[in-house]
Amino acid sequence: MKSMVEMTRVAVFADGKLGFLAQKGRGREAILALPLSRLLVHLVSVPSDFTGEQAAYVAGELKKISPFADEELTVSFETVSETDAGKTVLAAALPESAAEDIAEALDAAKLEVTRVDAWVLGRLRELWSGIEGPAPGPVRRLVLIKEAEGFALFVLDGDTPRVVRSLADATDIKREAILSLLEAEDAGGSLALTEIVTVGWTDEAATAELSTLGTVRSLPPPADEGLAGLLERAADPQTLNALPATWAEVLRETRTKRKLLKFLAVAGGIWLLAMGVLVGVPFVYGQMTARQRAASRSQARAYEQVRDKKGQVEAVRNVSNHDLGALETLRLVSGVLPDGVTLTKWNFKRGDILALDGTSETREGVYAFKDALAALRLGEASGKEDDAETPFFRYVEYRGDLRQRNQKFTFSVDCSFKDAEEDQ
Repeated sequence: MKSMVEMTRVAVFADGKLGFLAQKGRGREAILALPLSRLLVHLVSVPSDFTGEQAAYVAGELKKISPFADEELTVSFETVSETDAGKTVLAAALPESAAEDIAEALDAAKLEVTRVDAWVLGRLRELWSGIEGPAPGPVRRLVLIKEAEGFALFVLDGDTPRVVRSLADATDIKREAILSLLEAEDAGGSLALTEIVTVGWTDEAATAELSTLGTVRSLPPPADEGLAGLLERAADPQTLNALPATWAEVLRETRTKRKLLKFLAVAGGIWLLAMGVLVGVPFVYGQMTARQRAASRSQARAYEQVRDKKGQVEAVRNVSNHDLGALETLRLVSGVLPDGVTLTKWNFKRGDILALDGTSETREGVYAFKDALAALRLGEASGKEDDAETPFFRYVEYRGDLRQRNQKFTFSVDCSFKDAEEDQ
């Protein structure tokens, strides 16, 4: 059986379009892979004597180079090397103010993103054995990978990255390569350039320029466009996930709503089945009674037994038909749920209390829902005229304050089946 990660679709957004890698899978959730140019990416060195919160330190370093000074970034990172002097982490963030086109495309496709990764990192993982090559010892390589949008540049000292950059095109490629090598020397010390590895290049002029710096070796891109590498990274909890905080919040709310809808669907199916039994039993019984009445013309004693049995069945049915059970309560509450109000939690204690949590698009929706709960009458459940004026809930009150978050109002309501004096 395939794991959940293997069945998750991998969506890619490049050149203004949303697509999918060759991956089977259904559902609304997907991993989102982006070109390096769409992410804010930086290698951060964390000193070994640093004793503070590491996440805050990395976020602060990424903030220094961010062009979005006023935006709160959701920063994620993964460790790429560690020595006695400290560790180097690859940090990444997706600025939401620069991702509106991505969000619109995801909404149009009705997709919920579970993680955001750099597309090139999936390719790099698959190509690693070919990039590393047979050269022994500490070697410095310049790796250039063609992306859907520009190029990704890496300077690697063995398996340790010293520089990670995104290039819009191959213009001044030699100059960019020299600057990157100088930056690598500042980060990792002096080390001769062993070779230059290009992946997916067709620009002969740019290749010729690079060859003046060192030996150029070319590799073909992975056949699956990095799908296997991205899935491997998704299965590794130590890899970064640049999912923005608000996107993660929407994902949590959507999953909660989906679970509630499944619960309501199952509960509704059970309620319909119960109603079918309640309606079907009298119908079947009526048919049986008709036959028994015909037989009673010749068998008076048998007819009297059937009549007595009918009285017993009716007595039991009248007692158990409307019993303030969970399904009957669910039916009544669902019937008064206003538009824009969604229940996220349902806690029913028979004969005692019903505790509800939910969200509403408007403040007025919360008030309307509470008033509707208070207006429910017992007669709607029992079907008896004597219960027409008796409240279904003895009292309805808020539990805590009405709160607003992410343009929605969250609320908690307690509906008691007892009088206030009995609860105390």
